[in-house]
Amino acid sequence: MANGLAKRLFLGRRAILWIGLALVASMAFAQRAAAVDTSACNFQNGLGSFSSTNQPGDCWRPYNDSSPFNRQLPQGAPLASGSSSMVNHLLAGGQVGYLVAGDPQRDGGVPIYWSQPSDPVYTLHCTKPWGRCAIEGMQIHVPASAEPTGGFATPGNDHDAHMTIVDQQSGWEYDLWNVQSKTGSTINFGWGGKTRIDGDGLGSAAVAADYGSIAGPIRVQELRDGLINHALTMAVPCTDSQVYPAQGTGMRCSDAGLPASSSIAMGSHFELNMSDSQIAALNVPTWKKTILTALAKYGAYVSDTTGNADQWGFETESSQSYTSFGQADPWVQFARSIGLRPYDFNNNGYQEYWFDLRSDVPWNRLQVVDVCAARGTCPASTQTPPDAGNDPLPAQSVPAPGSGDAAQGGSAQTDPAAPGTGDPGKCWRDRANWGREYRRSHARLGPRYRRLLAQMARTCALGATA
Repeated sequence: MANGLAKRLFLGRRAILWIGLALVASMAFAQRAAAVDTSACNFQNGLGSFSSTNQPGDCWRPYNDSSPFNRQLPQGAPLASGSSSMVNHLLAGGQVGYLVAGDPQRDGGVPIYWSQPSDPVYTLHCTKPWGRCAIEGMQIHVPASAEPTGGFATPGNDHDAHMTIVDQQSGWEYDLWNVQSKTGSTINFGWGGKTRIDGDGLGSAAVAADYGSIAGPIRVQELRDGLINHALTMAVPCTDSQVYPAQGTGMRCSDAGLPASSSIAMGSHFELNMSDSQIAALNVPTWKKTILTALAKYGAYVSDTTGNADQWGFETESSQSYTSFGQADPWVQFARSIGLRPYDFNNNGYQEYWFDLRSDVPWNRLQVVDVCAARGTCPASTQTPPDAGNDPLPAQSVPAPGSGDAAQGGSAQTDPAAPGTGDPGKCWRDRANWGREYRRSHARLGPRYRRLLAQMARTCALGATA
């Protein structure tokens, strides 16, 4: 009996230790995101010295501070017309895509290569008969080992095959799409464009929206170190129109066999309507909080289309930026470091690691903000900032697993009533249900959730006496 008591005391101390470590990690994550001076992370820092073995650090970002991709969302920005409809159509079509690492055949990201004057010179040749290609015939330095995402495009595997080269001497970013070969002194590719690394990131032509290809992809350094200080880019099923900052459109809904109601304008600016402390309170790993924080602070711009009603997700940097040079895949290394399990999903011998963006995230809190946010022309806000430092996530914002939340395949049309509204008895029942769910699923953050339950109790009490 004494041994049993000692064991329980040991386990109790260990649980307390884990809770403390979790809280410390959460606090460190919030402090890290808030403390970084983004002015020290602009395009100039390190430019000229980057290479396959000296990649930009976590807070580095391309383009100037006035770029729409580097401008934080203004507090109280008005919503775009049809915001709710666009979000509902997006979530009703399917769940957000996983970030997948480990299988080069499925690598849909963008590899970024940093050229030096010592690299060989290649002539760029566009092969698509679509008119004048802006970079046709240009000669640029390209690392000899550089290869496109997923390998070169072939008639039997005619895929995006993206490749971006940043000429650090001239300051130009060259974006190539559908790269077919890199032989002799010529690179053959379907289409492409260029934009200034010190500019706004617009006017290129390798993604449907005509952004620079390195505008918005999630880099592994950012997830590893817990900081993304720029907007993300995302692909949606189809687009029939465009808004700033997009200068092009992707697959039309009719061409994808989808109804016109599925259309989301290219360039639409999605925002996750959550505060820092609400995100910190979620029972999700730090890498996921990093992405959600960027979505709340900067948002995500629609940059491309998938052509499938049930596919949407966020752009990433390709592992090809490293593996082309014989280096280990940093995405795989990171996945292993956080305990993800590998799968040979396609039975092709490659071990895939899936970063789950679906679970425990209230994607029904997405909204589309007005184009004034991208332009920096929104009127001055009169609203109170949402993050006062300690505002737990309202109960209606995080549906319990299996309760019909959009990330579980349910409806995102409406949220359940918050405690304290309507029937007081229902308020207390809701609190009890949430308490059971938290104790079952979120024990490692017990103190944080106990505070939330206490606040819910106060809200219910106020509702009962109102």
